[in-house]
Amino acid sequence: MVVASFPAAKEMRGQRGQREVTEMMQSWCTEGMFTMGDPSSPTNAVLIPAVNFLFSHMNDLDPQDPQRIAFAKTLAYAAEDCQGVQAREIMRMYSDLTCQSRDLPQQILYFLSKYKEEALQAVITERHPKADLDHHHAKPWEQRPHLYSAYTEILGDQFGLPNLSGKADRFLAQATQQVVSAFPPPLPDALPVELWCDGCGAQPIQGRRWSKPRLDGDTYDLCQSCYDAAVDKDEHQSLSRIDPPEPWSCNNCTLQNEHTENVCGVCQHPRESSTSTQEQVKAEVEARIEWDRFMADLRADINNQSEHAERFISPGSLTNWAAGQCERDQDEEASSFKPHDIYFDYRPPNEFQENERPKEGENEYKPFLSTTVMRVILVHELQILRQI
Repeated sequence: MVVASFPAAKEMRGQRGQREVTEMMQSWCTEGMFTMGDPSSPTNAVLIPAVNFLFSHMNDLDPQDPQRIAFAKTLAYAAEDCQGVQAREIMRMYSDLTCQSRDLPQQILYFLSKYKEEALQAVITERHPKADLDHHHAKPWEQRPHLYSAYTEILGDQFGLPNLSGKADRFLAQATQQVVSAFPPPLPDALPVELWCDGCGAQPIQGRRWSKPRLDGDTYDLCQSCYDAAVDKDEHQSLSRIDPPEPWSCNNCTLQNEHTENVCGVCQHPRESSTSTQEQVKAEVEARIEWDRFMADLRADINNQSEHAERFISPGSLTNWAAGQCERDQDEEASSFKPHDIYFDYRPPNEFQENERPKEGENEYKPFLSTTVMRVILVHELQILRQI
């Protein structure tokens, strides 16, 4: 079936040239991925039904159908890579085919996951120079597929990235160490030693201090004793109270160290940051997500007017969700969103670009969102962007 749509697959080999990719695909259907356990393992128990569903769908299509050809090529090239890549590609295509059976929030989150994955791949490229080298020049845990498994495990399921093969990755421990090494914990900022009390001249100021900015860019500071002894109490109104940072406890010997020290005074163990690797990775990946492109592409998918358009977001899920808002609004305070806002005719013309409108015919009566309405749905109604 694959060769009928992609003849080149007949000559392709995987597992470092040891097996034909078509033979490997046959084994996926009954055995799954051998590196992820036996056919009854948690990973293969999900993977085997998914790949059989995928081949069943392909079999229903004409051999020259563009989707079938694209699926055949993707599977053949994935079979040349490691089994982590194979599993991810199978589950990605399976999710694409079954996405529209989910409700609207789940469909949008799945749509967003593609942009999160792009952002994560960009982080891997920047942080790991050996990620795309072959096995002659990089250890397996330094390569992209295993690094991806480590990153998705660190980020966790709540981040919304597909991670079927993460825990089953045999190089997960070593790859995770690569990620941790790429994100060294930042040390907390110590109190600047150049601060002194403008009352008694004490340097550094011990304990609580009271401060305000000066016109020259410096600060006016008082220690607690000078603040208490100040004659001009009106001046107190302009001073801000700043409490000293708490001492930190060494994770090696438990000694309490002053906040100004970055190394333990007894065992010389370095101070550890309160910012976890997960927090650092999450912040960097989120910063790389192309939010404007996500919003534009999501709106284009919903407003797609092509005949027999292949959409990620089904019109039915959007209309069902909007209809459900009628029942909600009877019990809750009125919302800025009204169910009929999803239709072109109920929104002001200035919310759309020039000549942007539904085509006459069947699509004329399907949802057609303005940028304003889509932002209201994502931010205020579903609160999807607030959750990221």
